[in-house]
Amino acid sequence: MSIKTNELPSTTSMADSDSFLVTTAAGTRKTPLSWIRGLFAPSGFGLGESQGRYIPDDDFNNAIQNGWYLCKGNEANGPDLANPQYTSNASLFVVTPREDWVKEQTLHLGTAGLQGLTLRRYYHSSLKAWQAWEWVNPPMQNGVEYRTTERWGSSYVPVYAKTLSIGKGPTAGAKIEVAHGIKDMGYIVDVGGCLTIDGAQAVSLPYYKSDTDRASLVVNDQNIIVTAGETDLSGYTDTQVWVMYTKTTDGAE
Repeated sequence: MSIKTNELPSTTSMADSDSFLVTTAAGTRKTPLSWIRGLFAPSGFGLGESQGRYIPDDDFNNAIQNGWYLCKGNEANGPDLANPQYTSNASLFVVTPREDWVKEQTLHLGTAGLQGLTLRRYYHSSLKAWQAWEWVNPPMQNGVEYRTTERWGSSYVPVYAKTLSIGKGPTAGAKIEVAHGIKDMGYIVDVGGCLTIDGAQAVSLPYYKSDTDRASLVVNDQNIIVTAGETDLSGYTDTQVWVMYTKTTDGAE
């Protein structure tokens, strides 16, 4: 490789075996790759390196410089994952366009069973505070509410997601009605579900095959309601329903 520049060091005797040719007004010489590598990444922040540094003072709030950070699992102000060790072996990527502007942290989980799951949060420059951790791809465990990175409406309020297992399918003409336990529900963005047989065979909800062979799905601010037509659906061993919604506490429209 040969490049032209008048701003490189004038040293002509360099011992670095990994080098490239530099052509200047003074002639052609070897320049070590180690010199040019130093132009692109600050040492210790995982940019161009195999790993970054540990989170300063074991507090996520202190990780504000661009780059990658390593997590021990005992840091303050991390996401609520029931067990702080879930963040052990995780890596944190930080983007700070300007010191007084929005900061973004993206946490990539690495503990067994959680690999590939990602959370994100932002520093609100007007409020001068970090916002809540949000799931990019929540694991959707039954009965757990997840705040996601999705937004809804002109106010761009957060969207939450929750999946519930509400038992066997309804018998002919009957309904299943189960409280979903969602507090401060605002706008229901979307609902869906399925009737399954041992998790292997499934039909989607709402379900329609004919005027008699069908099932409806209704979600209101208190309950999930699945109603069967004239066909017995109790042979389906489980009914899974998921709900996406906003919260009134976030100023939902």
